[in-house]
Amino acid sequence: MPESLHHPPDRLQNIEMDAYISRKELFKAESKYWHDIIESYVRAYHWKKLQQRNVMDTRAGLFAAALIDLQLDSWVMNVVPINGPNTLPVIYDRWLIGVMHDWCEPFDTYPRTYDLLHASGLFTVKREV
Repeated sequence: MPESLHHPPDRLQNIEMDAYISRKELFKAESKYWHDIIESYVRAYHWKKLQQRNVMDTRAGLFAAALIDLQLDSWVMNVVPINGPNTLPVIYDRWLIGVMHDWCEPFDTYPRTYDLLHASGLFTVKREV
């Protein structure tokens, strides 16, 4: 597991956010929060039994990092909304993959390619525009 997965990347400081706490502390808190959430998904949805291998996520690599920590063999496409904070550099710095997308156009891959579409907070970001 790459060390960069759990350490806040330096480029995190360049992301514009409405946060009153340190970005590094926010990164650690969000990582812990999403690790706990994903762990509950794994139990509730019987992840290993269903063999959910392909995931699309909108949470800046946090879903992918949790799956790696839980030693689940899954592929995650991190999708960053173009009207939210550009967290794509942070995703890349963690050795994860991702793209930016406006959600007004169809995604380039067939939707059934993904076993799980995880869009936490996506509609909040769209509503703020």
